[in-house]
Amino acid sequence: MSGEFLGEGLTAKAYLVSLKKEGDAVLKEIRVLRKLKGVGGAPRLLSVCKRPPAFLMEHCCGRTLEDLRCDDTVSGKTLMEVALLVTRQVARLHARGFAHNDVKTDNCVADVSATPFTVRLIDFGNSTRLGESPCYDVDPEGMHLAPELCRSGVATSATDVFSLGTLLKDLMEMRPDDAFPKMLPRLARSACKEEPNRRPSMALFTEALEAVVAKMGGSLI
Repeated sequence: MSGEFLGEGLTAKAYLVSLKKEGDAVLKEIRVLRKLKGVGGAPRLLSVCKRPPAFLMEHCCGRTLEDLRCDDTVSGKTLMEVALLVTRQVARLHARGFAHNDVKTDNCVADVSATPFTVRLIDFGNSTRLGESPCYDVDPEGMHLAPELCRSGVATSATDVFSLGTLLKDLMEMRPDDAFPKMLPRLARSACKEEPNRRPSMALFTEALEAVVAKMGGSLI
């Protein structure tokens, strides 16, 4: 626990902490998490404070995908198994009518300590319903976000597919060129097409990634 230690009783300790997000952003994330109720691996709300805006949510056990990709003891097959689980969680969000709008290695938590693996998506502060805009206004160059989303565009299945494509690129970046089937780089490039209608659908992306995982040999750790 970080923050200024205030004291402790028989069963708990008290700390003074500062909010990391603005009040409006906190309230927005609360609304999204309430509606999702754990769908897509979203953390479940445990408690909400209105003044100041704050919330308590369940802890997502495991390691971020960013941590896993930088660990050379983690096999490429494990990385792709986790990426496939991330993809399926995003698809569940879409089926519920939501887009994540910030899929990246830092926002995926995986528990690979036992099989089957479990994956949770975190940081829903920019999540919206499909067809709504998260109101991004950033330079799309080098971003994990789709170009149209960076220019205040609306969230679609294709915008999250773009982010999933960049996630695959990030996972491959730390490994030898021959560590993955040749179809994987092609899938990542296809998902990252600038034109949304040239990207694979979520269903096709998932099917192709399933084929990649099925083709890979090696251990799961």
